[in-house]
Amino acid sequence: MTSGAPRASEEPDYHRLREVLARCVRKACPPDLVSQVDDIVQHAIARLIKRTRESNAPLDLRSGYLWRVANHAVIDEIRRRRPRKEDPVPDTDVLAGSAGDPERSVHDRQITDGIQACLAGVAPERRAALGLYLQGLSIPEVAVALRCDTKRADNLVYRGLTKLRRCLLAKGLRP
Repeated sequence: MTSGAPRASEEPDYHRLREVLARCVRKACPPDLVSQVDDIVQHAIARLIKRTRESNAPLDLRSGYLWRVANHAVIDEIRRRRPRKEDPVPDTDVLAGSAGDPERSVHDRQITDGIQACLAGVAPERRAALGLYLQGLSIPEVAVALRCDTKRADNLVYRGLTKLRRCLLAKGLRP
C-alpha cells in the first residue's frame, strides 16, 4: 500500500500536530487575527506536510519546532494582510510641503539625520522594536515579530520612543 493517504497508525500524529499548532498559533496571534486561527493552522500544516514529503523525513512534533512554524505562519498572515506600499520612499526634499520651501527642506533633512543618529544610540532590542513600530506595526504585531509577550513589546517601544524624543530635544530638533 503506497498511496499518498496516511496509514491508520499515522493519523494520531496529524491530530496531535493540529492540536499543538493550534495552541501555538493562538498564543502568537494578535487580537485582530483570532478569527483566522484555523486558517493559519491549516496553512502551517500544509507547509509542514509538503516539507516532510520533499525531504522524506517523519513529521517533527517537537514543541520548539512547531512553535517556530506557528510564529512564521502568523507573521506571514500579518504581512499578507498589511497593505502593500509599492511606492518608493520619498526623498526628504520631496516630503509634503517641503518641495517649494528650502527652509522646510533643510529642517526635514536635519530631523532625518537626527533620528538616524539618535536611533544608533538606542539599545539593539529597543531599536528593533521601535523600528517595527515606526514602520506601522501595532504593539501586538511587534510582539509576534520579536517573539515576546505584548507587555515586553510595549515596554521596548515606548522606552525607545522616550529615548528618541529626549535625544532629538537634546540636539535641538522638534519634529
